[in-house]
Amino acid sequence: MLSRQVLANAWSKRFAGLNDGYWISLNSKIHVKGRHDHAIQDKFIKFEGMVSKFIDHMNGQCFGRKYVRREHEAKLTCLVGYEVGDVEGLIHCHIAAAHNGSTNRTVDDVRRISKWKWQKICKTNGSEQFVDVDGIGNIHDRIWYMTKQSEQHQRLFGEFNFSLH
Repeated sequence: MLSRQVLANAWSKRFAGLNDGYWISLNSKIHVKGRHDHAIQDKFIKFEGMVSKFIDHMNGQCFGRKYVRREHEAKLTCLVGYEVGDVEGLIHCHIAAAHNGSTNRTVDDVRRISKWKWQKICKTNGSEQFVDVDGIGNIHDRIWYMTKQSEQHQRLFGEFNFSLH
């Protein structure tokens, strides 16, 4: 099992040189009974498919044809941390979506695009409470936040609650 500190340090190194980007939180309508619910793994897989569609769309919006042609650096580096909410057992995620200045999309642009796209994927009926977007800020602090459930998740399920896109 890797400690929270080891995970945060390792992932922070992966983001070295990527000083621009977005901190995106996506909420879902997917419930579990709590962090110990063994249905979490299957529900994380379902949610990860939704998040992958979202990230693919965001890359297209940020980089256009360059992303479609798979040009060098025409993609956000996205670390996704999956979590279960304490109160209602809602599955959600935090995304550190970083780049090296290679897109000119502002936080407001990404917020607007994210709300529109996530509504289509998650069927949120226009509710704004399902998406939050901010500047990436200090990447180590963001990743530290994302790792808060990592040790418990490893103990319970023997795997990480992260994916890199």
